[in-house]
Amino acid sequence: MWIAEYSVTESLIPSTWGSGNYLIHQYEGDVSNIAGVSRKADLNRFNPVQIGSSGNRVKEVQLYLTNFKKPEMAPGNVNGYFDLKTKTAVVNFQKANNLQTDGIVGIKTWTTLLWA
Repeated sequence: MWIAEYSVTESLIPSTWGSGNYLIHQYEGDVSNIAGVSRKADLNRFNPVQIGSSGNRVKEVQLYLTNFKKPEMAPGNVNGYFDLKTKTAVVNFQKANNLQTDGIVGIKTWTTLLWA
């Protein structure tokens, strides 16, 4: 889910979606001097998945990791809770793909995971 709200800096996510289940929040940043943009631009904030995260996005990460069928990338239970086992699987995925090995599913890890 990509949320576009231009009058706030923090998203108001409907409670039925679950906490943290948005991917990108686009908001009014009023940033100047961006190459190719003649006016002020908005900003995007990617919502990372990391220790303590829970919900459908975590479950999706766990499913992608499980589908690799490699023991070092096995996240344990596909339960939507980002625990130490899931973090270890993410770190191993990051190592295998020459990404920063921080155990956080940020924008680079997310896109690599989707296209791997």
